[in-house]
Order: sequence, then structure tokens, then C-alpha cells
Amino acid sequence: MAFTHGSTTSGVYYHTQDLTAYADTWSVDLTGNADEVTTFASAGNSREFIRGINTGGGTVSGYYDAAADQALFDSISDSTVDAFTLIPDAQAIGARTYGGAGLDTSFSPSGSVGGVNAWSLDVQGTGFGGGVLLNIETALTTTGGNASVDSLASSANGGIAVFHFITDDVTTMTCAIQDSPNDSTWANLDEQTFTTVDSVATIVTGTIDQYLRFNVTVFTGTSAVVLASFIRFA
Repeated sequence: MAFTHGSTTSGVYYHTQDLTAYADTWSVDLTGNADEVTTFASAGNSREFIRGINTGGGTVSGYYDAAADQALFDSISDSTVDAFTLIPDAQAIGARTYGGAGLDTSFSPSGSVGGVNAWSLDVQGTGFGGGVLLNIETALTTTGGNASVDSLASSANGGIAVFHFITDDVTTMTCAIQDSPNDSTWANLDEQTFTTVDSVATIVTGTIDQYLRFNVTVFTGTSAVVLASFIRFA
């Protein structure tokens, strides 16, 4: 058993914003709804329920910065579904993540005469859960595949491929999250081509093989920073 301290949180990302240097608190709410199906024929003295539609979301708060504030303020007024990722521990391939696709439903700057100016961001997930980190926040300079992550078994219900293209000095970069049944033969779950900063969270359907990895197939330019993760649906 290995407990972790809150200070080991190594990543807070929304859309193209790396909020790690501005945030000091985060929380995630993953709820599995139970819908009642009790009838006159139900046995005993108990209500009956079936699993309903899951919901999820997250809250991040921290200290005011003008540049980060403007980006978050602008995003609250649009209808775009953006990528959202939280990394509770040190960044490493295979590390635990939370997040997915989400809409920011509340952005609240605040201040007082006796304190530091602050902000809070609420994100409602439109596909949300716990996943694994497949590419850490570090500069990429060429094509190639990362080390794979062994999920121990395949899964049948799809998932979410999450990319944050945070900074770039490239003309074109094409990258993918891939799966494999044997850690040898790879197929794209989701492939994206980036020419400027952006984020994408794509719902993937069907069977997800046991092994996952991040792979770059086209790279024209100097360097780029892309955070990538995948969330399996149970």
C-alpha cells in the first residue's frame, strides 16, 4: 500500500491550459446513478434498482493570474467540449489520471482586501473517468512510439482518447493513441493532426485491447508538448 500526499499532484490541464502552476486544490466527482424499478411483484421489503447513466466532473481552484484568467474566462462563453486531465501523482507513462471531455460550467474569480486573489473552475464531464497517462508533459522532437502500458486485459465498452497539445514549434504533428492485443501489432484508437495548440477528447467505441501506447507518425518542426491519456469504460 502506497499513500500519496496532495503536493505530489503533477498535472492540472484544461483545454490548452496547463494550470498546474496556478492551482492548489482539485476534486473529482464520479457518480454511478441507480434508477428505481420497484414493482408490486418485487420480492421482500426492499426497493429494486438498476444501473443508470454515469456522470462525472471536476473542480479546480487556485491563485489568480491574468493570462490564465483570460483563457478560462473566454472558454466559459463558448459551447466547445474540451479536454480535462488531472494527474494525482508524479508524471510517468502508466500513471493514474482523471478526466476526459467536459464543459466548463462555472468560472469564479474572487478576491478580498486581506487575501490573495483566487479562482475556481467547475467542469461537467460529457465522458469522464479514471485512466492512464500515455505521454507526459515533455518536449517531443521526432516520430516514434512510447513504451506501452499493460492494462492486464482487454475491455469491451470503449473509452476516451485525450490529447492536450499545449505548446508547439511545429508545422504539422500527427499522433495517435493505439491499442494492441499482444504488445506487437498496433492499431489506432484515435489519431489527431495538430498544427496549432488545441485539445481533443474523443469517445472510442468497441473493444479496447490489453496494451496501450502513444505514437507519433508525422513531425515537421522543432518541438511540441503533448499530454496524452486514455480512459477505459468499464
